[in-house]
Amino acid sequence: FRAGEKVAAVFRLRTGVVKTALTDSDGNEQVTGFHGPSEWVGLESLNAKTHVSDATVLDTASVCVIPADAILERIADSADAARSLIELLGNHLTHKDVMHLSLARDNAEQRMAAFLHELSERQAKVGFDSDNIALPMTRGDIASYLALAVETVSRLLSRMQRDGVLQVHRHHVEITDHGALANLCKRGTSGLRSAEAG
Repeated sequence: FRAGEKVAAVFRLRTGVVKTALTDSDGNEQVTGFHGPSEWVGLESLNAKTHVSDATVLDTASVCVIPADAILERIADSADAARSLIELLGNHLTHKDVMHLSLARDNAEQRMAAFLHELSERQAKVGFDSDNIALPMTRGDIASYLALAVETVSRLLSRMQRDGVLQVHRHHVEITDHGALANLCKRGTSGLRSAEAG
């Protein structure tokens, strides 16, 4: 869907990755999220007339399409369904808050490491391989999401590969040292702090 389109349904992914983004009046895109298997897309616009963001499939995907009216009727009739929806939206808002804190506090290396660590945990949660992380998005998409320069993203991936933390492939990375990646999330380095503004 595209921002401004009527909300007819929300989507739950079975396979694949979907990117959500906002676009300003000059056509500049800001990536706001990447959504994978068992995750919802469009839920934040459920009770609105139109979608607030764009959602784009990045690779072959299978989705469950759920009419918005059906969900609203269900939560009106079922307290359990309403609680489940509140929990989903609460988790979504918590993730947004954590991301905002990271952008304000963490350096470039910490952001990149946390991004990969989170993708690994999300894959493990749905029974996928936590070592091989699908990256169908472009380096530019990742840079936009993490508020970094594209060159910084590429440099960080190369550094992590050189340090034995991961192996970089075209559309995925293989994490070879989860402990080292977790340590980078906490520690980071100051060496690329100035590069993220570029």
